[in-house]
Amino acid sequence: MSSEQETVEIHIGVLLTDRSTGRTGFVVNDEGQSVQLRPPAGGEGWEASADDLRPADARERLHAKVAVVNARARRRRVL
Repeated sequence: MSSEQETVEIHIGVLLTDRSTGRTGFVVNDEGQSVQLRPPAGGEGWEASADDLRPADARERLHAKVAVVNARARRRRVL
């Protein structure tokens, strides 16, 4: 971790990457130092320390968009 930490705005709906796990997810609860995230395509969420979070980079944002589109397409085929 660098000595200069990025300023991270943590609020519901923002896409962040958890440095401790390498996972990227949307914030679903932002109370206190503990932040709850959920994967872009849905699934089991996880809890992360606010200090471990950073903004998602361009590659991670693109990956999240593709995951959302693919999940929607899968759901439509099932119905």
